Amino acid sequence: MMQFRSKPIDIEAIHYSWDGTDKTSQEIQDDVADFIGRNIVVHGDDKIELEAFGNVHFGAPGDWILKFGSDEFYTCSPSHFSEFYEPVVIAGDTDPAPADAAEHSWFSKAALDVTAERRRQIEAEGWGNVHDDSHTNFELTKAAISYAQAAAISEKDRTREFANKNVPSRWPWSKVWWKPKDRRTDLVRAAALLIAEIERLDRAEARP
Repeated sequence: MMQFRSKPIDIEAIHYSWDGTDKTSQEIQDDVADFIGRNIVVHGDDKIELEAFGNVHFGAPGDWILKFGSDEFYTCSPSHFSEFYEPVVIAGDTDPAPADAAEHSWFSKAALDVTAERRRQIEAEGWGNVHDDSHTNFELTKAAISYAQAAAISEKDRTREFANKNVPSRWPWSKVWWKPKDRRTDLVRAAALLIAEIERLDRAEARP
C-alpha cells in the first residue's frame, strides 16, 4: 500500500461578513455576486443562496465563499476556513495586519523576501554551508552590519558614499562584493546574512 498527500491548491475566497467594515449587508452581498460572477438569492435572515452546476449552496453571515477556477465555488464555515486555509502573499501585496498574521500563521512579504535572498545567496552566488563555515570570525555578521548601516544613514550620506564608491570599514571581503542598492534591499540582504550566521553557529554547535 502506498500513501499519498493531496497537492496544495490555491483558491480565491471572499468573506461574507460586514462586521468591522463600513459596508452594508447589501454592499457585501453585491461583492459576493461580483466575486462569483452571477446573481445570488438573499433570504430574510441574510442567508444567501448560490447555485453552481445545478447544486445549491447556502451561506450564512460570517461564512466564506471559496472559488476554484471561474465556475466552481462553495461556502465554508469560519472554523473550517481558519483550520484548512491560509492566505498566500503575492509580490506587491502590502504586508498583512498583525492580527491577521497571528490568526492565519502566515509570513509577511518581508520575511518571504529575506528567505528568497538567502536562497539566492546559496544558489546564485554559491555561498552555501561550506563557504559560510569557513568564515569563523563573524564575517557574515560584519557584512550584515555593513548593509544595515548603509540603509540607516541619511540620503545625503548615501549619495556621497555611493558616488565615491566607498566601502564600509567593517566590510569583511573584497570591495567588488560590496553591492548596495536601495534601503529595503540592503535591509533584506542584512537579514539574510544574519540568518546565514545563525545557521553557521548552529552547525558548529551540532558538530561532535
